[in-house]
Amino acid sequence: MLSGPRTVALFLVACLACSTPDPIVQGIQSSEVSAGALRVRAAWGLPPFTNAPLPGYLRIVNTGTTPDTLLGARSDVANHAMLHGTEGGGGAMTMLSEVVIPAGDSVVMAPGGLHLMFEGVQRRIVAGDTVAVVLRFARAGEVTVPLPVVGYELLEALGP
Repeated sequence: MLSGPRTVALFLVACLACSTPDPIVQGIQSSEVSAGALRVRAAWGLPPFTNAPLPGYLRIVNTGTTPDTLLGARSDVANHAMLHGTEGGGGAMTMLSEVVIPAGDSVVMAPGGLHLMFEGVQRRIVAGDTVAVVLRFARAGEVTVPLPVVGYELLEALGP
């Protein structure tokens, strides 16, 4: 049986594409927040374990003719947020200072790759909660995005 971050992402994509999704999946599918030429779509997170960060995933589409840059994020539920991803050829996760969204293209944040990490979570976050996240872009400015928290039970079908 397949397992790992890429399998998790593929499973969630399959869940999002199913014909009769549950209400949380429907909300993720239909979510879109605009900021200038940017469209932030399909935002979701997983509930953090005790004393662990809250991971956030989404897609940013740039419909414009000029690149924009994600400079950071914040949420009232956490002390601070970081952009995590890989730089260079090493493949190791590292904190990024910014993420460029090319003109006419998109950036996907998914498990095992680029993602948001909210550290110092101030309250218990469980499946079914929605966390407000503020993304800060160089050109589009700030935009508030709802981040629904999806339960781990969606991932259980993957097995160990």
